[in-house]
Amino acid sequence: MSFSRIALLAALLAVGCDSAPKASKGAPPPVTPASVGAAVAIVAHDASCAPAAPALICTGTLIEPDVVLTAAHCLDHDMPASLDVIVGPDLKGPRARVQSGAKHPKFERETFAHDVAVLILERPLATAPIPLRRAPLDALGATLDALGYGGVPGASADTLRQHRVLVRLGASEDQRLKLLPGDSMTCRGDSGGPVLARDGDKLELVGVTTHGDPACRELGFAARIDRHLDFIDAQIAAARAPRPPRRAFDPAEDLCRAPCASDDDCPAGLTCVIAERRCSFEGLPPARFSASCTTSCEGDKPCIRVGASQCRCLDPCTPLETTGEPGRSGAPP
Repeated sequence: MSFSRIALLAALLAVGCDSAPKASKGAPPPVTPASVGAAVAIVAHDASCAPAAPALICTGTLIEPDVVLTAAHCLDHDMPASLDVIVGPDLKGPRARVQSGAKHPKFERETFAHDVAVLILERPLATAPIPLRRAPLDALGATLDALGYGGVPGASADTLRQHRVLVRLGASEDQRLKLLPGDSMTCRGDSGGPVLARDGDKLELVGVTTHGDPACRELGFAARIDRHLDFIDAQIAAARAPRPPRRAFDPAEDLCRAPCASDDDCPAGLTCVIAERRCSFEGLPPARFSASCTTSCEGDKPCIRVGASQCRCLDPCTPLETTGEPGRSGAPP
């Protein structure tokens, strides 16, 4: 795998939403202040010491100060730890790292069934979350607000803006809402974004944008919030549960020689890549850190920020190191 640029890695991983909604071509009314903060852009985290512009992955909704709800297919090619969220109408607002996350266990990529995922942030964001609607939404024909960042995954921050479209409730199906166009329709890049119902001045989250017709003109779908509350509530409760302390992250530790079975086996802030049984720093492939660097390293290895003022070259673990038995990885004993 080439490590010439972390930005290139992010761009390659960003294709996970290619079959999801595209950017709306309509001219929606202005977004209200109450809705701007709750809809967040989910972007590829760039740990490089020469970072590129943010690469859009999907849209999400802040449902608690440190919890984002999005579509499960947004994690098809991206580990939660490889993502950030950004608040605001463009990609220049406050930013927070994703600490952990999970897809719904019954998610089906072919049918978009149970297409919801929960992301837990490393820190709370100072913006008002949107409350979840816990009762069914049966008002057929009702006008709903859908928000998203649209555009093509990987596009630069200068070309992406949050937009709002008005859609109509066509039907409440078993696990999803069927949406019909109002002034326009949700499209690619809106995946994971909020579908909101209004009760006077109050907004409630009723759906998570999942997919629609390829032309983004006739039909859209959103996962029903009320049908997925058990999963959402369980993920939040798990994130709030006390956990044993983990050892501090030390860039000098040889992570290629430290097998893991869960995140608890890794230093604080790192995640366990189960398939390779090694710890990942900020969603990057398992690796060890070597020489200090400024913006680049020899051999096209990336220069990674491992502290507020420290950058080190990333040296990927070899396949033998991540698939061999512990202690027989090919590294010195």
